[in-house]
Amino acid sequence: MMAQHATSGMKYAGRVQQLITVGVGIEDWEWGVTLWARNPEFLTHIVYEMRFDEASARYAEFGPFYTSYVMSPAEMLNHCRLGG
Repeated sequence: MMAQHATSGMKYAGRVQQLITVGVGIEDWEWGVTLWARNPEFLTHIVYEMRFDEASARYAEFGPFYTSYVMSPAEMLNHCRLGG
């Protein structure tokens, strides 16, 4: 089952990057997965596909999902039309 899960993720190589962190004893979840991509649609697709593969559908418990954009303060102010 985990091979299927990994194969699902490998389809997004070059489009989605991941960082897996361990939180045993520190928080409510054993690990966290951070995904990032230039196109947010890739994140929607990979999460949806991997969440419903057999391993996840049978055994996974999901915590909260958070989304954001990464940008400099100047880019954020410009995006919000607050920049000079």
